[in-house]
Amino acid sequence: MEEFVLLIKGDDPAPISPEKLQQRLGNYRIWMEKWIQKGHYLNGEPLHPVGHHLVDKDTVLSEGGFLNHKEVIGGYIKIKAMDLTEATEIAKECPLLEEFEIFVRPVLKYGE
Repeated sequence: MEEFVLLIKGDDPAPISPEKLQQRLGNYRIWMEKWIQKGHYLNGEPLHPVGHHLVDKDTVLSEGGFLNHKEVIGGYIKIKAMDLTEATEIAKECPLLEEFEIFVRPVLKYGE
């Protein structure tokens, strides 16, 4: 099996009600548990919205704006799959896709 990273991209986060947040987290946990049991889910974490974007050694952008003034990479999920097609099918079931875009990218191992 190969490793893949699912990058979660969306608009600058707006305030969310506690109820909606609990629903989102509950749906995500159900999806995550399914793929843990099948041996595909490795890990995942949300990302803090503040960070730096190094364009080169002399150019550092901060406070977001890396993609567009309202778009952010909000987190990542690392999975295992046989190939890009299977990884994409797993990502299609992710409930976060209801509110965010997901980029599916293979992880390259050094020497491959």
